[in-house]
Amino acid sequence: MLNLTLKNVGIIKQAKIALNGLTVIAGENDTGKSTVGKLMFVIIKALSRFEQDLNEDKKKQIRETIESIYFHLRESGTGFICVVD
Repeated sequence: MLNLTLKNVGIIKQAKIALNGLTVIAGENDTGKSTVGKLMFVIIKALSRFEQDLNEDKKKQIRETIESIYFHLRESGTGFICVVD
């Protein structure tokens, strides 16, 4: 079972939702049902993409560091050797 606690999210001042098997969220219009649904979507998407996003971020940081070193060496006029396997 997963408990979701919300405080000051959209129109919801405070709520505690127990997610266990099938959870039904019901209520009148403009009471925050869609807000809870959107929040759950974002949480699930973030958790499912966490590892992929982390790996992509690492690759991006490595590429940016290599490019920075390359352009710094190129602008300084220093000779360098680049070996790519």
